[in-house]
Amino acid sequence: MSFDFNSSNVGSSPIMPISTSDADTKIETELDEFQRFADCLKDLRSNSYDDPFEVLAEFNRVASDKAVETASIDDELVSSDTFEDYLLEARLWNLVHSLYTFRCSQPSSSLSSPPSLDQFSSTAVLEETYLRQHPLARENWLILGWLQDNLPAPETPASLSGQKWFYTRDTLQNIQSQLSLSSAHSIGSSLTAQTVVSHIDADAPLRESPRKIEPRDQAADEQTFQYIFDLLRARNIDQAIALCQQTSNWSLGLAISGMNEYIDPEIDGAWLDLDLDQPQPRGIFRKPLWRRMCLQLAQNISLGRYERAIYGFLSGVDLDSVLAVNDSWETHLLAYLNYIVTIDIEQYLYAEGRIDPATQGIPLLKSPVATPAAALDALANSSNVKVSAEAEHPLRNILGSLINHKFEHIVKQVQGELSKVIRVANYTNDEITESPYLLRVLLHLSLFLKKIGVWDNMDDANHDISLILTSYIEKLSVDNHTELIPLYVSFFTDKTEACDTYSCVLADITDPAQRKSQLQLAKQYNLDLCSALRAGVARVMAETRFSYITPSELGQTEFSFEVSSIDTRVFRSVEWYIDASMWDDAIDAGVGMFRQFLRCGKIGAARIACQRLNPRQIVKEWDINNIEKMGQGSLSTTSGSSSRSRLELLEYERLFDYFEAVNTWSKDIYAPIKLAQDLHRVKTQYVPFTYTPDRTLRARAVQHIDSILQMAYVLANSWLDQVVNYGDDSIDDESAMILDELKSLYIPYIIVTVHEALIQASVFDAKYIDEALQLSVLVASERPVSIGTPVSSKDGIYRLFMNSGKLNGYLQMVTNAVMEGGLSLLEN
Repeated sequence: MSFDFNSSNVGSSPIMPISTSDADTKIETELDEFQRFADCLKDLRSNSYDDPFEVLAEFNRVASDKAVETASIDDELVSSDTFEDYLLEARLWNLVHSLYTFRCSQPSSSLSSPPSLDQFSSTAVLEETYLRQHPLARENWLILGWLQDNLPAPETPASLSGQKWFYTRDTLQNIQSQLSLSSAHSIGSSLTAQTVVSHIDADAPLRESPRKIEPRDQAADEQTFQYIFDLLRARNIDQAIALCQQTSNWSLGLAISGMNEYIDPEIDGAWLDLDLDQPQPRGIFRKPLWRRMCLQLAQNISLGRYERAIYGFLSGVDLDSVLAVNDSWETHLLAYLNYIVTIDIEQYLYAEGRIDPATQGIPLLKSPVATPAAALDALANSSNVKVSAEAEHPLRNILGSLINHKFEHIVKQVQGELSKVIRVANYTNDEITESPYLLRVLLHLSLFLKKIGVWDNMDDANHDISLILTSYIEKLSVDNHTELIPLYVSFFTDKTEACDTYSCVLADITDPAQRKSQLQLAKQYNLDLCSALRAGVARVMAETRFSYITPSELGQTEFSFEVSSIDTRVFRSVEWYIDASMWDDAIDAGVGMFRQFLRCGKIGAARIACQRLNPRQIVKEWDINNIEKMGQGSLSTTSGSSSRSRLELLEYERLFDYFEAVNTWSKDIYAPIKLAQDLHRVKTQYVPFTYTPDRTLRARAVQHIDSILQMAYVLANSWLDQVVNYGDDSIDDESAMILDELKSLYIPYIIVTVHEALIQASVFDAKYIDEALQLSVLVASERPVSIGTPVSSKDGIYRLFMNSGKLNGYLQMVTNAVMEGGLSLLEN
């Protein structure tokens, strides 16, 4: 059945189908489908399209371009799964446009009302009226048209003869010539005449069966009929008729012209928008009878399989003849849909009295496949191995769900699978998680359908799409498309889900340029960046907490100067707060980080973190920010806790200033002397080492060691005391315990390291041995020596040494210093 007037195009897609012939087009640069789809989605989100359906044409174009790009890389890739995937995707967007343009249209909104029906109304008008009254029947028409329009372009045979049955004609002429010769030849001619038709009209093979035409003519006919069948199947009716005329298949051309519906322009021409200058009726009037004629020809086994397939397709109801020459999911579905729409219209015309009882008495074939759903089930269980295998393709499953109005069911299935992947140990579904296109297609299709408001239950839609959205964002992150992620995060309706998902992404971004981009994009899409960053930093801290287990006893703590990748991840996450100018969070997170590092003895990690974070600058920015808040009257009542944290952060910087000074002493000043000592021991083991530094080096060394000594005294007497004693509010018990642990670890460490530096400095001046010994007085007296404020600890520095388990080691150092001091006196 075929007619072509305006009203039949409701819901048809303006998207041009892609053909494998497009593979000849060369793509200069590789296309990034992630970026292209994101650009389209961005325009859809901002309502940049005049019609939201325009985004489907863009989706189709991206898939089509990727198919062409795949084929242009290598001709062999035209038959690859990748090419097939992109081709199927392009077709899918085409179908979505056709179906949902129609489904979203108001009844008759874009169609003029048909005239009232009577016995004189054209068949085409009756059929259009039926389609308007039965939306599902209209959808079947649209699906059939979509299948036909998206078939591969028929391949023109290398040679088409305009003279039909050339070899059979030649054989018959030879027979006639030989009959006039000797009887011996007559016997051979008689045998040939018994196997070859005696006439060359189109019905001769049917009339004279089992006689046939010449095999070479049979092969030529089969080639021609195959091409005609492909043209008919692709809705190229006029081209098929022209080919029949070109190849002298006149009867077949007349049969094909019966596809045109009967129309009387004088009655219905105005409504059908026809040329009234040609008022004569057109099309076939007794089409039901014509259909039965085609059915009988399709069942005639004397005809070749493609000729039978042509008549089977024209009848619409002989599935066996059509399916026998098809071997793909699409062409099988096309055959079933052709049957469904034919039977629907046949039954309607009979009910309207347009089929006389005599014609109806010639039964049509009946099939259990009466709906698209039944057709899809038949394909899934097809005895054709290729068809049943193609039916399992994920995109064809989505196509089927769209046809059956069950796309939401597919989304729920995928959501359930993704949930199992997350929750169930050792459960995987590579078809979903590893597919390069499935998540992308499902997500963008879901977001489009949400946009046009066709989801039955929007709450269910939001829930079911969220996990697909999360999984797609994870894929973008893995494929290094983080710049696209904020756009997709903006489609979450649940703020908690948006925060959790975005925090996972932010936690792993360390590149400064990418971080800057995320800050800009988060603002552009109005995302709650602050909550996401807090969740992201908390996630990093939680994931790394097992790498920072505090020993059960302080004495077991080992100091480390290595910086692991985990350490780096921790302080890079805290840097997010600085990048985002979240100063309260930067101070609190910085304090937590330094506590974590230092309690585990990770001096190297804490030192590098201090260099990167610059606590003094953080505190400065925090002060400025609070002043601005005070001016605006928006200063938070919780800023007191950060004030204490502010002091604590500065205390850590004081500690690392000391570490830097000691490091400078060891590497820049004392290192050459240490090297000279080591060489001396190797060469002259029993001769005392003497060193005479130049005046410049000595002056620098003395200045630096005096500075270290002063810093050590100040830290030993006051480090962290202001934090403990800050304000009127007492510090919480947990913080007090942690700070006491840190003092027990690092004040002894400070005294030990300055002691070692002083002993080393004795090569410049022997007085530094006395200075080293004087430190022991500080430890023993538990009172400030030289400078600093009174120690606030109940038991003082001695207790800290006891807590840390360093007392015995330190006493041995003092003993060694006393002995070294005595030797120095003897040498002098």
